[in-house]
Amino acid sequence: MLPASYAQELMWLLERASPSVVAYNVPRTRRLVGALDVSALRRAFDALVARHEILRTTYATVNDEAVQVIHAPRGVPFEVVDLRAMDKASREADATRVIADRSARPFDLSKDLLLRVTLVQLDAAEHLLLIESHHIAFDGWSRDIVFRELSAFYEAFVVGRDAELAPLPIQVADFAIWQRQQMADGALERLLDWWRRELAGAEFEIRLPTDFQRGAVATGAAVSESITLPVAMRDAVAAVGKQSDATLYMVLLAAYATVLHRYTGQESILVGSPSAGRTQEETHGLIGYFANTLVQRARFAENATFREVLARLRESALGAFDHQDVPFEKLAIELQGVTASGRSPLFQVVFTQLDASNAPEARMGDVRLVPVGSENATTKFDLTFFMGDRPAGLELTLRARKDLHAASSVRRFLGHVQSVLEAVVANPDVRVGDIEIRDKAERNATDAAQGAKVNEGEGATVVALFECQVDRVASRVAVVGSPVCATVQGGLPGTVQLTYAELDARANQLAHRLRSAGVVRGVRVGLLHDRSVPTLVGVLGILKAGGAYVPLPVDAPAPRIAQVVSECGATVVVTHNALAAHVPIGITVVALDGEAKELA
Repeated sequence: MLPASYAQELMWLLERASPSVVAYNVPRTRRLVGALDVSALRRAFDALVARHEILRTTYATVNDEAVQVIHAPRGVPFEVVDLRAMDKASREADATRVIADRSARPFDLSKDLLLRVTLVQLDAAEHLLLIESHHIAFDGWSRDIVFRELSAFYEAFVVGRDAELAPLPIQVADFAIWQRQQMADGALERLLDWWRRELAGAEFEIRLPTDFQRGAVATGAAVSESITLPVAMRDAVAAVGKQSDATLYMVLLAAYATVLHRYTGQESILVGSPSAGRTQEETHGLIGYFANTLVQRARFAENATFREVLARLRESALGAFDHQDVPFEKLAIELQGVTASGRSPLFQVVFTQLDASNAPEARMGDVRLVPVGSENATTKFDLTFFMGDRPAGLELTLRARKDLHAASSVRRFLGHVQSVLEAVVANPDVRVGDIEIRDKAERNATDAAQGAKVNEGEGATVVALFECQVDRVASRVAVVGSPVCATVQGGLPGTVQLTYAELDARANQLAHRLRSAGVVRGVRVGLLHDRSVPTLVGVLGILKAGGAYVPLPVDAPAPRIAQVVSECGATVVVTHNALAAHVPIGITVVALDGEAKELA
């Protein structure tokens, strides 16, 4: 048994914290066009596993730590699904279902071979190939190695010869041993000291508004949207960076962080930025998980201008690059630990620069390998922002967790990034709090919702006016008060403050829960709470769900509360868990500090 690398260690911990989750599965799907030799393909996969020990490595626990157990070569699980007898439309639909079902199967890191193959036969010259692995054995760099070597093995086996591949100088287990030796003698501690100072005072969880309530475990499903900014805009954004000795990447990262700041009100935004992590030449030909991640910190204190934010971010980025040798996995474990919170450690939002090169079409002899667009169907992070510098302009893509964000919100976020870029191109010294992030359509919609600007004498709704304020001053403090029901605590336990963005996010989450409980337009909802910050969340959440709130006095006897609930016709009451016993039997309780339940 051999020690795990730091990357493997974190993957193992995350898997142990959230077993049966497929967010760290790595599916790759290709359409194979041409006459395929299935036997040669099966042998090619077996040869790949024999060549790369990481694919036949399992993980055991020794003294509560992960160790690698390398097994002898064995056959790859290779399933053939024959759909050739079906009509074309049914074939494609069934093939899509098969790929989705197979991709949703978790790996058991303690015993499974970390490579699975499903081949769907569509007709004599067309197949769908699904290759599944786990992130503990596979990163983005590994993809190209797999298809390159798979092609070499396949082409050799088709004609009955051995593949001519140079021997691998090392295996992943050798790298793990070397990595831990390199971090000995105080080197790791010196790197960690810099990161502790850099991340001091930062929040490791971003308070991002979501369309749907966050569950304990992420589903992994993703939704993506893209826009392309024209070449002239790309050049103007690059010019803004040049004025501050910053790259185009840094300007886009600052714009992304600015929108996150405006959404959350947090003065410090942590963004993950991946790197290949293969600084040693010997690792270039290995399948495995070497990717490292740098943490970029954007600072928005003191009503900063965009130029000031960019300068601070540039300094943080350069410092992170100078101290990148600390494995992110070790940094995460040392600074935060690993919990089953449903969130990735240190950060939940990511920024990635896509490769500008165009890879040639992959082939296996006479068979073409055409990518199928299912590889981006999963994500580990709340938001991942991709920038690609293309001949046609700047391609911006946002991928989000589908269980948290609707596609419309993802498109809106991208529009807000574009608005920030347009504002800073016009004036890099604009204060980030003054940037109008809404586009013209949003502003018109807000004006219409306010009513007074377009309807003579007709008042705007409370929700519309509040959301207008959120758009204008998201990071400003909206409410200061008691953080919990004073009646429950027996006295005021201090104060807490929420920004407009934070208050809006909590109200939105409550509104979604109320709609799930059956609240629609005009339904009366009881609000059993005293004067505290959660009460305001309750009022706004009920209104956003379309309901009408009915205040219930917390100090009233239970019969009086039952009488008011009965008279107003409420079937749902919003309250605190500790006050749920005061709610009449048969009424659904939506607790501001818990989930909905019906008292019986």
